[in-house]
Amino acid sequence: LKFIENKEFWGSYLQGGVRQITEEDFRLIVGNPSLSQQIKTTLDLENQHEFALEMHLEEFIFQNWSKINWDSNLELFTNDEQNGRQYPAGPWSIDFLAHDRDSNDIVVIELKKGKTSDAVVGQTLRYIGWVNENLANEDQTVRGIIIAHDIDDALKYSLKGISNIEAKTYKVDFHLSAFV
Repeated sequence: LKFIENKEFWGSYLQGGVRQITEEDFRLIVGNPSLSQQIKTTLDLENQHEFALEMHLEEFIFQNWSKINWDSNLELFTNDEQNGRQYPAGPWSIDFLAHDRDSNDIVVIELKKGKTSDAVVGQTLRYIGWVNENLANEDQTVRGIIIAHDIDDALKYSLKGISNIEAKTYKVDFHLSAFV
């Protein structure tokens, strides 16, 4: 599959959003199903929409990083081989890894499609633990940001006991203007 950039940890690319998948790779993965096989129910349509939305959300955030109000002075974490997007963390992949220029914190950013739950807290804590052990200096704090369209009560309550992870919601706003 051509879209997998890090061949050593290929499984991590299948955990989150996949970006820039070629038509050839798509056909290789799903075969060549008919339209009626692809769209069986309204729920199937919604799930396909949410998956596409997460891929596009990641791409939008990457392309517009400097225009986003993070409530912090965040820049993508970079090293010799990585740019902070889909950052390899052992066998996993962090959606975005950032550095706070003001506080010197390292920030794990996890994107979730649609409504999320408390399972994402464990995933984010795993990434924070990995970054603490493998990247952070002794004087650096590692914190997390979960970005989702909706947040359920399970996530709200699970975050009440954790001070180093915050949740943010996004809103897609699309307007058409008449050409005069």
